[in-house]
Amino acid sequence: MKKELTDRVGRVMVLVPAGPFLFGVERRIEIIDYNFYIDKYPVTNEDFWRFVEKTAFIPKESPATFTSGRRQPPNPTTPWRA
Repeated sequence: MKKELTDRVGRVMVLVPAGPFLFGVERRIEIIDYNFYIDKYPVTNEDFWRFVEKTAFIPKESPATFTSGRRQPPNPTTPWRA
C-alpha cells in the first residue's frame, strides 16, 4: 500500500497501518486489525463541503452547517469511516 495518496477532491491522505496504538487519556493499548487512510491536514468546513459537492455523500447535518463560515476550523462531525 502507498504511504500517501491524494483523494477524489485533491486532499493528501496518509496510511495508518494496522496494529497497536495508545488510546485515550489513560493511554491504554488498543489494536486495529486493518489499514486505513486519514487526511494529513485538518479538514475545514470548506474542505468537507467540497467533498460533499464532488461525491454522492449525504451529510446528516444541514448544508448551512458547512457553508456558513466556510474557512472555519476542522469539522468535528466529519466521519472517519465512509
